[in-house]
Amino acid sequence: MVGRIKLEEESKVLDTYYDESFDPLSEVLFSQPLNFEPSAHFNGTVEEVAYRPNHVTVKTVQQGRGFLVLMDSYFPGWTVRVDGEEKPILRANHFYRAVQLDSGSHTLEFDYFPEGFKTGLIISSTVSILLVVLSLWRWRRADPVQVK
Repeated sequence: MVGRIKLEEESKVLDTYYDESFDPLSEVLFSQPLNFEPSAHFNGTVEEVAYRPNHVTVKTVQQGRGFLVLMDSYFPGWTVRVDGEEKPILRANHFYRAVQLDSGSHTLEFDYFPEGFKTGLIISSTVSILLVVLSLWRWRRADPVQVK
């Protein structure tokens, strides 16, 4: 949980991340501009973290606006619901996932569903159905064996 941000050009993010002056325990590094006004006083803690396959639940408590930085890889296909409402996942510190949070207690539910999975499933199902229909059509068109 951090209450400050640092903006940097994409090409300089890694240099800044590994610079000794950058403190990942108090600030988060972004390459995309954000609409964020830091609070005068920030204090936040993670109360609970639970991992399951393709799912992470995090419970937080904080005073002031800030970010939860989840030290898991940022990867397309992740979604997050904060207290039941879908929120954007931000690419933080070049490698990780972050979610902007307001003051208070929050429950974050991260879910992973691979991009392209639905499209692949639709294509595979359609091809399977077509193969079955084609097989049935060819079977019905075949001449029956004539018995003499």
